[in-house]
Amino acid sequence: MGYDGGNYNQDIIDALSGIADATAVTEYNITCTLADTEYSQALPANTKAFVFQNREYNPFRWSFTTGKVATPTAPYNQAKIGQTISGTDVDLSSKTLYFASSSAGDVIELTVWT
Repeated sequence: MGYDGGNYNQDIIDALSGIADATAVTEYNITCTLADTEYSQALPANTKAFVFQNREYNPFRWSFTTGKVATPTAPYNQAKIGQTISGTDVDLSSKTLYFASSSAGDVIELTVWT
């Protein structure tokens, strides 16, 4: 899984370079309506790569495990201010991403290649 300081366009280029056989792209907007509340997005079958960031550039928490991000409980991941998270060359079929922010109304922008 690749981590980057926040260059969203470069993350997309990097993600695409590792998934030449991807045939579809899906975009999601996950609105964290309430602060410190868990929100989730199931990934589509045959997910090969993903990239996500907070549209509002606030830090946020994320995990592949439910119950970790609303009230931070290890293990979970913390995205820094303006950070973009990406993963390539992965098999995430039937996986779910969980998000929470301390700021109400944040929108997590998630792009997935299958």
